[in-house]
Amino acid sequence: AVDCTPGPCNYMTISRVEIFGAGIIGESSYGADGLEFARGHHVVVEDSYIHDNGGDGIDLGSRDPEGYMQGIIVRRNRVARNRCNGIKVWAGGRIENNAIWGSGDSAIWAGTWHSTVEIINNTVAYNMWDRGYALRNWSVVVGYPEELDKPEVNLTMVNNIFAYNADPIEGGSTGIYLGAGVKLVEHHNVYFSSIDGEITAHSATGQERWFTRQEIGDGAWLAFLGQGAGNLILDPLFVSGWPDVDLHVQPSSPVINAGATDLTLDVDVLSNPRDDQPDIGAYEY
Repeated sequence: AVDCTPGPCNYMTISRVEIFGAGIIGESSYGADGLEFARGHHVVVEDSYIHDNGGDGIDLGSRDPEGYMQGIIVRRNRVARNRCNGIKVWAGGRIENNAIWGSGDSAIWAGTWHSTVEIINNTVAYNMWDRGYALRNWSVVVGYPEELDKPEVNLTMVNNIFAYNADPIEGGSTGIYLGAGVKLVEHHNVYFSSIDGEITAHSATGQERWFTRQEIGDGAWLAFLGQGAGNLILDPLFVSGWPDVDLHVQPSSPVINAGATDLTLDVDVLSNPRDDQPDIGAYEY
């Protein structure tokens, strides 16, 4: 629908747009993205509704193998029912205050190249649920050895909800994946997708380790990497689930006032103000 290939397209802002229907029918139905900039720095995608596209919702930096792209910001978007990934930042960027649901593949794919990635105050839920187009994958993938054996990714992941992902797909629900090259700052997140494998992490030696919901709750995750303060392993209590998804939370939700204050954002996904004790997730109650 909106494409910059091979680019680069630098210093671009996409704001307050609705993008939908790309690649759903016709010869390009194999997977046309809603918005795709193959190369470019200082690209901002904000306050938009990007939904029901045949490929990815937002796809940035696939042809920027030098990595560490500056000024990539994806914020305050609703990204829903795209048939591949929800948001991809191959060469780095900041993903904040987005509600991502209904993706056919991983909701967030980041750090294919050496990069810095920040994932702050997002709600990632009910992805890979539609049996008509969904695959089974991790809900969030950072630093996967795809183009590089060990992409080095400086990852900050704070105040996010990861819940109810890939539940009806054969094999059960899925958590998040962190590659061997990920250097992590992680705390005040909600994990409620896969009771037996909420986080798949690789140590510096490349050994895979799965962390269950219980291990996040009892301190094993904290002991492994020194991360995880303020994490919750509780149902976030969304207003409604699949298929009539509403990712606002109910009044009794444990995410209310449970967020970290050091990375507080002024507003939420709908530009409603956040208070001094922010909620976890994209929506401030």
